[in-house]
Amino acid sequence: MSREIQVLADPPELSRTAADDFVRLAAEAVKAHGLFAVALAGGSTPRMLYSLLGGDAYRARVPWERVHLFWGDERHVPPDHKEALRARANQLWHTDSSFKRESGGA
Repeated sequence: MSREIQVLADPPELSRTAADDFVRLAAEAVKAHGLFAVALAGGSTPRMLYSLLGGDAYRARVPWERVHLFWGDERHVPPDHKEALRARANQLWHTDSSFKRESGGA
């Protein structure tokens, strides 16, 4: 796998590029392994990316039924706290019926 450094103009361009990469990597992982495992970062940095992935332009392009999400949020707040990663993920993605919660989910 080759790596390259990309310098992007602003946070919206960074988020769109990351969303495109997420879609591509999800498809590649599902094709190769049958699932796509992702650790979600907490905090405000990825918020725009998560909003894009939950929006109409990207949601249908991700095989959510094959995505396994792991919480990588280091903050110690209750799962239903407004700043908790689980609460934001629920808000963005659990409205899609193909997104299935399993053990330990919010």
